[in-house]
Amino acid sequence: MTELHCRSGDIIFREGDPSEFVCRIISGEIEIVKEHGDESLVLGIARTGEFVGEMGVIAGRPRSATVRAMNDLSIELINKDDFLKLISTDSDTALQLLSRLSERLRLTDGMLVDVAMSGREKTPPAPPDQAPLNDRAAETAAETKDETRLVAREKPGHG
Repeated sequence: MTELHCRSGDIIFREGDPSEFVCRIISGEIEIVKEHGDESLVLGIARTGEFVGEMGVIAGRPRSATVRAMNDLSIELINKDDFLKLISTDSDTALQLLSRLSERLRLTDGMLVDVAMSGREKTPPAPPDQAPLNDRAAETAAETKDETRLVAREKPGHG
């Protein structure tokens, strides 16, 4: 394991680089950035005690994002084999890593839903031939106040 000191703005690794090590932040903050042309989107920030670069090492794939120092920073570089050994033998470290990965996945899922739903109506309009059926169904539901049991059926001979 090697300790490395960086200054604000220093690139630790770039998207597409081989995943040969994981960083554990000793002090400071790192931002994880996805670059697209001349623009950058900050995906997240990692702070003291957290790992960065673990996804590529675990999956055996190139870096999925660029990582840079947000301020003066001290990190510990852990090579791939040592990191995999660490998480397989130290349950506290493995749990910390799994918790962080789960939280990142939860946040990503939320962002994906927000993006997918932006600009969409909450309920898509009914096709023209189904609009009267939907209106009748809504009236029936309002009268019965039991929307969960409402079933719309097509007339025999249609479809």
